[in-house]
Amino acid sequence: YIYIFIFLFIFFIYLFIYFHVGWCVTYSPSQICAIKGSTVDLQCNFTYPSKIDNIVTVVESIKWFTKGTATAPIDLKNDPDYAGRVEYGTGCTVRIRNIGEADSAFYKIRFKTNHKHGIYTGVPGVKLSVSGLKLNVIKSERRNNHNWTKMKCKSSCLPDQHPYIWIKNGQEILAESSSVFSYEFRDKEHISCAAKGYEKFPSPSVYVPKLPVVSLIPSGEIKEGMSLTLTCSSDANPAANYSWFNKNEKWPQYSIQNLTIANIGQQHSGLYYCEAINKRGSHKSAIHVTVFASKLDKAPVKGHFLYFMRFYILPKAIFNKLKKVSGTDFNASTLHLPPSDNNFVWFFLNILCYII
Repeated sequence: YIYIFIFLFIFFIYLFIYFHVGWCVTYSPSQICAIKGSTVDLQCNFTYPSKIDNIVTVVESIKWFTKGTATAPIDLKNDPDYAGRVEYGTGCTVRIRNIGEADSAFYKIRFKTNHKHGIYTGVPGVKLSVSGLKLNVIKSERRNNHNWTKMKCKSSCLPDQHPYIWIKNGQEILAESSSVFSYEFRDKEHISCAAKGYEKFPSPSVYVPKLPVVSLIPSGEIKEGMSLTLTCSSDANPAANYSWFNKNEKWPQYSIQNLTIANIGQQHSGLYYCEAINKRGSHKSAIHVTVFASKLDKAPVKGHFLYFMRFYILPKAIFNKLKKVSGTDFNASTLHLPPSDNNFVWFFLNILCYII
């Protein structure tokens, strides 16, 4: 058995050398960091034996892929995540347009020749990292009725010294400077930044919160004892924080976006204000809450009881007497009923008056 093992080992070593010596894929560069929204070109070079089994080797197909396996790759052209964005070039080149952060991955090629064993996959591939521009507010303060704001624009794909363009309302170029910029905002102004050379791919804008939208859940008439939620939302960047006031308060009573009042009463009626605030500024909206008294009342019940007694239990004379003393204790000394009526009437009076 030892000789069989040695023979098989040598045979497989021979096959490996025969089919793999001369096969190689190199990626140039091996790592790429790109701005979100831009276009990237992935390139490689590969070599293979000029002949296999005395047959001239010819490359028949090349596939770029990130998904699947080395033996069963999913071609980028057939991957729905890349639909309409992939274009194969000459040789071993592929272009990917409008890249997003989800496209960050290792990209590999697998090429096939005219020999049944002439297939090769180049691993580990080229590493693509995608980063969007991030615009952060460093500091903000109120000056001369305007918000003075210090901002920083940054991308992990670019060096700190890279120049940036600062843009107002998506069109007007304010300045070309470093990654840090200071500006006095007006209420309706939006500021964004773009890296020099990547002007078509600006960052999201920063702006003061827009006028909050407030509402009540549930809508309609509000009655005592209900649970009521006051909602508030505002479009803002950076994202807004929320506070609720009522008309008699100077400072926020609730630092929360949606305010819930359980078992609401008439004392909760009034004007409520929601303020949306971020580092750029703030805006406030109001909503009026009116709480109505519950319609549950015992007076109608007592009236129904009296009419029920009038037509079904008591004769008219006793009913008239009962109306005069309504609201007092029902007893024989109050009604002065004849002794003959007491046994039958007082039994029902005592029971029914106890119930209501």
